[in-house]
Amino acid sequence: EMVGNYHVEITNDYGSTTSEMTSLKVVNTLQEALDNGDYAFDSGPEETWSLDETIHFSDEDSARSPEIENNQSTWVEVEVEGPGMLFFNWRTTNDYGQEFRCFVNGEVMDVFQKDYSWKEPRWLSSAVKIEEGENSVKWEYTKQDSFSQNMYGWLDDVYFFTWEEIKEAAVAAFGLEDMELEFGGEGMWITDSINGLDGEGGLASTGIPNGGKSWIEVTLDGPAYMEFHHKSLGEFPRSSPLQFSLDDTFVDLEWLDYSADEIDWFRGVIEIPEAEHKVRWVVENNLMSTDNVIIDLVELSLVEEGEPEIYLEPEANETQAPGFAFFEVEARGYPFPTYQWFRDGEPLEGEIARVLWLDNLWEDDSGEITVVVSNELGEVESQVADLIVTEILDEELADAIDLENGRVINMNVEEERKWSRFTSKSSDGEDSARGYVPSNDWGYQTFAVRFEGPGYLTFKWRLESSLEHVDDFLGCFLDDEYSDPVAFLYEANLSPRAKWHDNRLIIPEGRHTLYFTFEKWSDRMGKAYIDEMVFTKAELGKPTSVTASSVEEEPDLGQSIE
Repeated sequence: EMVGNYHVEITNDYGSTTSEMTSLKVVNTLQEALDNGDYAFDSGPEETWSLDETIHFSDEDSARSPEIENNQSTWVEVEVEGPGMLFFNWRTTNDYGQEFRCFVNGEVMDVFQKDYSWKEPRWLSSAVKIEEGENSVKWEYTKQDSFSQNMYGWLDDVYFFTWEEIKEAAVAAFGLEDMELEFGGEGMWITDSINGLDGEGGLASTGIPNGGKSWIEVTLDGPAYMEFHHKSLGEFPRSSPLQFSLDDTFVDLEWLDYSADEIDWFRGVIEIPEAEHKVRWVVENNLMSTDNVIIDLVELSLVEEGEPEIYLEPEANETQAPGFAFFEVEARGYPFPTYQWFRDGEPLEGEIARVLWLDNLWEDDSGEITVVVSNELGEVESQVADLIVTEILDEELADAIDLENGRVINMNVEEERKWSRFTSKSSDGEDSARGYVPSNDWGYQTFAVRFEGPGYLTFKWRLESSLEHVDDFLGCFLDDEYSDPVAFLYEANLSPRAKWHDNRLIIPEGRHTLYFTFEKWSDRMGKAYIDEMVFTKAELGKPTSVTASSVEEEPDLGQSIE
């Protein structure tokens, strides 16, 4: 009741004078620490939260919890009138055995996600929805079964926005200030000044329930290019769960992501055709991802008719066989351009996207990479980007498997993890390639072989162990060592019982890489052998011979045989 405007009047026998007006505003410690004098904050249950001038999110201070014992809690509480959103920043140490939660009217609305214990503690921004009328908001910090000292919770920058104020801030953070944004779904989008790329921050999703989704939609006039940056706010932001649609048709952002200078950020560039079109950004909380997303620096650039111009040239790539290389070009024009990639002046079949991925590269795949970007009004050729592929061939291993003129690469870095020549056991009485992993170790060993098809490949292999089992694996993979095998063996046996197994594969036309991998996961010693590998080129013509194998069987009546 003492809050108000004050002045003083001073009089004596000769007259009086009046001072200037001054204001009296009573601010408690929590109001100062939380940067909000409009609300009456309370803390409890006994000791109050203190003002911390050392650790704070912004300005000069924050509110820090008192030190509590195990199985105790402490809280800050405030009454807020809605509707709108209450924003705040909070922090804990990264120790285990603590929890920091935000309640609205007794219901848990958010839980602080602390980082790994060895990392530096971080501030996180959050917000909770405030319904119409009076609402009780409580931040509760608890400690359970922890032996660590100096564990606290911090709270800072608590402020309330109406829905209209939120929308104005969101439009400013998003970047399309002259466009009418529409928000839908569950959860919400809030301005994130911590993770944004500019001073106004970015627009981040939050509060999406399990199985729910939240989206932003805008209608744009083309022809134009729309550019935007996005990244995951999850713990491992190597990919972004953001989805995008144009006129209700899903667009795969992986093919529309351009190089970005900012770490962990992706830059999408979308072609907006002529006339009005609806674009939508969507984030889902599902089994595939629970991460939130931030979107920033959204720009729309109208484009006029003209031949394409290249803004980003492809860059040189150097890799080691059997390696991969990535090239990209950024060009703009209207009608929107098409692409054709070339190596040494020869078109690469099917490579008509803005980006070029090449894998299973060997030394003879080296060359000069270019791309021609064209539309109806003209074309432009990129600068040359050199592709350099180096090989470290294992001639001894090629000789061990009997592959004439074979190009073989041992892919493991550690010597003990490599396949080696072995003379004490073979199918031809000379030598073989052996993979070996002792009983106290696990893992895999791989070597790669280059072939140019079409043709036929035959070879023999066997698996051995100190006990019969099916836990280890010997597999052969065509062009992708993580795909389904084209041949496999998982029956490991004692050396006297192990058998050599024959294999015959068809190698398709073109250059191909076969990966031979021994995976050892059992707790027994494991050995794998490969021998007598022969590649025969196929020629056009009718079959010249038919080879059929037979087995002696005594089947029961009605039994099938192979």
